[in-house]
Amino acid sequence: MIENLDNNAFENQFGRHPPIDGRKSRWRFAGPCANGFNLIAGPYDGNRKGWLSRAAARAHVSYRQIRALWYGETSDPKFSVANSVLGAGAKARLEMERVRYASAAEYLRSHSERLANVDPEFHREEIERSRRAADFISRVD
Repeated sequence: MIENLDNNAFENQFGRHPPIDGRKSRWRFAGPCANGFNLIAGPYDGNRKGWLSRAAARAHVSYRQIRALWYGETSDPKFSVANSVLGAGAKARLEMERVRYASAAEYLRSHSERLANVDPEFHREEIERSRRAADFISRVD
């Protein structure tokens, strides 16, 4: 998973709920910080319990732990929970980037094919550049 997790890594990714009436601030995912949580659970579909359950399953933590994080019921999550959630977020981001790279590679391949259909001799250099770029992007992991 994620090594050398500092105290602020979780807070930097997901944020903290501001203190209310001088109380100790709590972890919270709601608001603009929900983007990291959306990566794990997917887009919100109107069913909060199902959405949180999906996030818990993908982060390999219990529903209760995810719910406590979402609603700010815990002021200091356990290291293992924070590490699991951060790891799931990193894995989701990586998968999203893989999809983007695959899309870019496919675009470059189709571009080179279109040029080859028009005039392969005239566009030979551009076709080779596109194919090399697509191959390079496909190998990136």
